Amino acid sequence: MSVALSVMDLVPVPAGRSRAQALGDMVALARTADAAGYTRYWLGEHHGSTTYLASATTILMGQVLAATERIGVASGGIMLPNHAPLVVAEQVGTLALLYPGRVALGLGRAPGTDAVTARALRRRSADPRRFADEVREILGYLGPGPDADAAVPGSLRPARPAPSAGGVQAGSQTNPRVDRRTHLRANAPSNQQIDPQADKQDKPQTSSLPPACPEPTVVRALPGEGTSPQTWILGSSVTGARVAGEMRLPFAVASHFAPSQAEAAMTTYRSVLADAPQPVRPRVAAAVNVILAPTCQEAQRLFTTAMTAAARVVGGRPGPLDPPTSDLEAWRALVPGRERAVESSMALSFVGAPQEVVPRLRALVRRWDLDELLVVTTVHDPLLRRRSYELLAAAW
Repeated sequence: MSVALSVMDLVPVPAGRSRAQALGDMVALARTADAAGYTRYWLGEHHGSTTYLASATTILMGQVLAATERIGVASGGIMLPNHAPLVVAEQVGTLALLYPGRVALGLGRAPGTDAVTARALRRRSADPRRFADEVREILGYLGPGPDADAAVPGSLRPARPAPSAGGVQAGSQTNPRVDRRTHLRANAPSNQQIDPQADKQDKPQTSSLPPACPEPTVVRALPGEGTSPQTWILGSSVTGARVAGEMRLPFAVASHFAPSQAEAAMTTYRSVLADAPQPVRPRVAAAVNVILAPTCQEAQRLFTTAMTAAARVVGGRPGPLDPPTSDLEAWRALVPGRERAVESSMALSFVGAPQEVVPRLRALVRRWDLDELLVVTTVHDPLLRRRSYELLAAAW
């Protein structure tokens, strides 16, 4: 089966470990995934979270790239409403230049945080139309180079000021190209005569106007211009899927926390691509929760950490990852009356021994016709988390 097997890391911090240790655990897991043969290492974006530390996504991507030899690294994803497209293109383009062929760009339109933190990030409205325009802008920045005739967003070609009635550009008081005599005439009182020779007489004096400086005709994201990293649209609903289809880009569905909409999203994506004037082959990835251990009983016990983390999200009680417990239903105490919401968010979870789980994963890949499977493993002990990924790779 030619599906790519990849890691999706939200960089969790287990209770009892420092944030610095959790970031070190990320690097250790990346090296494990690299050695085990995983295709790609995806890093999410969350802000203000005491559970997940992936807030500076591109910085973490750089750390993983520097610590590994072969594995691809992707943003999974950068939440575009939180960022200026130019900054995203500069940062990801720089990584793509430093690590050729290993960098991919995943873009999402969700906030990745609470409302207050979103305002602190100066986040704009997650309007799908604005999102699509900003994705196009990033693609333009990272493409072959500026093209005056290309259909790119207006922000790539800032409008030139319109000329004034006197032939001087609007805003000429700050324009370095304004002739000094024109400046004097424009600003002299109406009853004052301007000597044509005054400019020659004043030659030794230094002009108060700024020196001439050429203005760019386009905005460029250097040094990453021309790197064109593979770009994915990430989403959990049909809205993101439709954007991906209309832009003819690969689509990754966040089915690890929103499984109920996954099939509808993938159907929408494929339908939009099929109706395009020039159809392209769909490229689909899906994220799933996976926890493997030598025995099913141990895997189920480790899974209590993931269920508790989901319950904390639903119940609004965030915190570091809880240690596992032998009470498989303990998480319910955190969300009285909302247990079904937790179970729904974690419905796409594959827990057990490798010989039990791998056939089920392969069946999902076939049913959804996936190109890439993104594996999310939420385990308290970093060593056991890495073991789970190793067991999956060995059995795959």
